[in-house]
Amino acid sequence: MLAMKKLLRRIGLVVVRLFGSDIHDLDDGNVLGRALVVAFGGRVHLVGYNGLPLRPVSVAQNRVKYWRITIGFKKAEVPDYPNEVVTHQ
Repeated sequence: MLAMKKLLRRIGLVVVRLFGSDIHDLDDGNVLGRALVVAFGGRVHLVGYNGLPLRPVSVAQNRVKYWRITIGFKKAEVPDYPNEVVTHQ
């Protein structure tokens, strides 16, 4: 069973490498990784992505279309709040 799982995983990764697209950062245009983008049921799934954490953002458009929004990705920022431990007695 474990061998079959590994085989299916390898086949899936080959499909992602063949049909996947590069994910670019909207700010600087650098390639963040490669994934197969699947939009289904109002959600966006990135299959096979293993790069930096991403934050989805809507891309500015020339004409406003409420029924279709273009989505882009940016690198997720590191939180800037302090890590303080509060003990209550």
